[in-house]
Amino acid sequence: AHVRRKFFDALKSTGCAAAGQALGMIRKLYDIEREAQPLDDEQRCTARREKAAPLIERFFEWLEAQQF
Repeated sequence: AHVRRKFFDALKSTGCAAAGQALGMIRKLYDIEREAQPLDDEQRCTARREKAAPLIERFFEWLEAQQF
């Protein structure tokens, strides 16, 4: 939530397209969490490993590519 807030502030104040892209990726993570909410702990862990982990990996690669 803290990182999302910083990207939201950047988008709001500068209209930075990269901030919008970051918010889109974070939104997908929130969607995964929402889908996993009714699952038991083991199923939730599996869903995170299968769906969220690859997205987080791409997000970190994207972040590194954004550094100037």
